[in-house]
Amino acid sequence: MGDAMMGFSLTRHFWADYDPETACEVHLQAHHSLGCLNYNQAEQKQLLTDAFRQRVGSAVYDAYQAGMLRSGVKQLGNQRLYFDLTQRVPRMTINGVEVVRIRAIVRLPFCDNDLLDFVLTVPPGLHFERHLIKTAFARTYPKLPKLPLPRPDYQ
Repeated sequence: MGDAMMGFSLTRHFWADYDPETACEVHLQAHHSLGCLNYNQAEQKQLLTDAFRQRVGSAVYDAYQAGMLRSGVKQLGNQRLYFDLTQRVPRMTINGVEVVRIRAIVRLPFCDNDLLDFVLTVPPGLHFERHLIKTAFARTYPKLPKLPLPRPDYQ
């Protein structure tokens, strides 16, 4: 939850306006580069039968695009924050926590309504490249930025 709230998937190419088709491609490209999707449409021909692909059609990608557009805003960064908080976190994070709870005590420190309300008021530019969270940690823990961190491939 914390990564979604603090701009996990917001990179520079979200700081632009695109037509709806290109916008969906930008979102998909980001999900692929972050490892959130592990196949693409071209690979579906190898993974799925023709009959199944014809029956499903473009329903998965249409639902994906609709999830972004439900945010009601044009700015891709805000679409992504909305999508992550309403789709990715409940489906992946929350369900994953429920599965893990059968074996371990799980804490969700960022699942706090007041914190979420605050994050939704933060201007999108502060979410990009996790600027706000990096700054907050650097000021709170001044020695932490001195630790070497690997750069992600997508930046």
